[in-house]
Amino acid sequence: MFEGWVQDVLEGGAVTFVIPFKTPAGLIDHTCKFISDYRAVYHPPNRWEFAVDVEIEKLELLDDGLTTSVIDIGAQLTDLEGFIIQVEENVNKQ
Repeated sequence: MFEGWVQDVLEGGAVTFVIPFKTPAGLIDHTCKFISDYRAVYHPPNRWEFAVDVEIEKLELLDDGLTTSVIDIGAQLTDLEGFIIQVEENVNKQ
């Protein structure tokens, strides 16, 4: 399935694609492209592991306003994800 996706959808790895990456701000979609050929390792009896080097088009970070707010209220970086969830919940209540 992976090889078919690379060949048919990504035109052999030449086309950009969107994939979620876990960041300190949470799981965020990023536009990427392959910068190497993928590598495949077989793990018997029936599992394959694929790896590829990708280039992220633009690393999505917290915007300056939110970063400043987090610093101003003294939020701990270990609780940043919880803080973001609370902000999202409050915004969505509006």
